[in-house]
Amino acid sequence: MHVRRRFRPTQLAAAGLVAVIVAAPSAVDASAGPVARAVAKVSLNITVDQALANRQTTPTIVPNGGTTTLSKPSFIAGAVITSSGPDPVGVHMRFELPPGLRWGSDAPDPSENCTGTATVGDCRTSADLDPNQFRGDAGWAWNVVADAPGSYVLKAEIVETSTSDTDPTDNSSSVTVVITGSGNGSGSGVTTSAVKLSPAAPRAGSVVVARVRVTSGGSPIRPTKPSCSAKVGAVAISGSAHATIGTATCALRTKKGMSGKTLRGTLIFTAGGTRIVKHFAAKLH
Repeated sequence: MHVRRRFRPTQLAAAGLVAVIVAAPSAVDASAGPVARAVAKVSLNITVDQALANRQTTPTIVPNGGTTTLSKPSFIAGAVITSSGPDPVGVHMRFELPPGLRWGSDAPDPSENCTGTATVGDCRTSADLDPNQFRGDAGWAWNVVADAPGSYVLKAEIVETSTSDTDPTDNSSSVTVVITGSGNGSGSGVTTSAVKLSPAAPRAGSVVVARVRVTSGGSPIRPTKPSCSAKVGAVAISGSAHATIGTATCALRTKKGMSGKTLRGTLIFTAGGTRIVKHFAAKLH
């Protein structure tokens, strides 16, 4: 299963979740005059769906002003942009999280032609949208986690297009997501912290420890079946996973020649009957 949570022109993918969207290209009127052919109409919607481990489902396209109710605090959210042509167009899009929501195990990154902050994904299409070449739509999607149940407004907007847009009134969208579940982590009541690395600024050749706190109902619990692995570039690094009451850890020994490279790892464990996957990354100094 493709695990990179990135929405390609016809595919939205996530760990444990794969949804395929096939959008028919917009019809192009061959008789349109030169003025009509010189512009591209771009519209924007937000894709929001719940991320369920080991289950496949189809994302819901939520129109501007719409509301979606989700039972779990971890879900997939992103933006879909569509061009009705007739000319090719490159698009610069921004996606914004409100207070109380944060990126989960996947966030905007350069591999998706995006830059990201704690609450914003700033992305550009890697190729022009062109309905004539069956590339009329594109988009992105990431894992989002709510800190608590509540109502949250997700915002997306088209910042810039390489070809003039005939109708900029549909270039922004706001969608309300209502989270009815309780706490972070899983629906079982288990709460997990973000991954904390020790040392915070690891050095190449040292041992790096990734640690996650695990509680249920406010009390620490002991996770089971811990495992972990990591890579620095294409080089795999074996990890030693361990669990104690309230904590799951992964110890990784890096090599001195890895200075300046990024360590990317995964810590997996079970708590409250739920399999939990935590990703982490750090640049080695």
